[in-house]
Amino acid sequence: MVFILLQTGPTRGLKQVRYQKEPLFDGVLPKNISFYFNFFENLSHLACAIECSTNDPICVGYLYSSSLMHCRLLRKFLGESEIADDYNGSGWEYRSVEVKWPKGTYTLVKPQTGCPSGWMEGWRNQDNEDYDNKNQVEHGHHFFGISGTNPRNLNFSYCTKDLDDFNDEGYWPGGNYCILKHGSECPSGAFQNGSVHWDDENSGNKNTVGGELPSGNFTWNTRIDYCCRNDSSYLTEIRLPKTKPFYLLRYTNHCQRVEGMYVREETVKTDNEDDDNSNSVSGNHPYGPVNGESNHKLFYCYYWSM
Repeated sequence: MVFILLQTGPTRGLKQVRYQKEPLFDGVLPKNISFYFNFFENLSHLACAIECSTNDPICVGYLYSSSLMHCRLLRKFLGESEIADDYNGSGWEYRSVEVKWPKGTYTLVKPQTGCPSGWMEGWRNQDNEDYDNKNQVEHGHHFFGISGTNPRNLNFSYCTKDLDDFNDEGYWPGGNYCILKHGSECPSGAFQNGSVHWDDENSGNKNTVGGELPSGNFTWNTRIDYCCRNDSSYLTEIRLPKTKPFYLLRYTNHCQRVEGMYVREETVKTDNEDDDNSNSVSGNHPYGPVNGESNHKLFYCYYWSM
């Protein structure tokens, strides 16, 4: 990790820019000139990082050759296609700007690798249908606290960003995806509210909760509130932190693309109460559940760094 501290603006405030090493892309030197917006010779590694920092936010990273002392500033992140094209630039190293989580408070489903540092955690054990239960979770899933593909009950864990957590910047980018709502309002931007209601088991209901949860209702039944947006194509890659895997949810289309990350769709089908089922949805909710169906199926998008 490279840290650069700059004096910026008329008040000459300090701004910290972080660059993370990504060995997967070492030796990758794109031939497409659209990746670059400047090139320097006879420059030290530190000087190369400073050049990128002074061009923030245009510069999203750089390529540096220690043997040549050459520096190339990047206007676009490197991705899977650049590796596939096998542009070999022996001796070149890649550093990308570390991206922070957007401002505001919100909740994400917790993966097996855990929550982002400093986030609040919670869990919900959902008592599903007792008789001939048909719960089904995607094979090879990455949900924390869920074992196998046919758990009798579902125990989801959550990661919630505190409103007082100031290790953030900017706002959620335009795209086609959902996150879980936390608090009375969605984060700033084009998000719209919605919810999914699960009618949990009636007989001997054993629903339990703990810690910090998304907004909703967690009693004999379960309601979770969501923030969903569709203000850009899912194909337009968005920038989010790559330090740990995370989950988003599908909205109206396929899983949202994220720069520098692989994505895998993981579905969860819940077998809800059979008698007088009251499952419902409202507003702008994740793709899958509909009013009138006694079982809900949601489509989660699991992301991990390339």
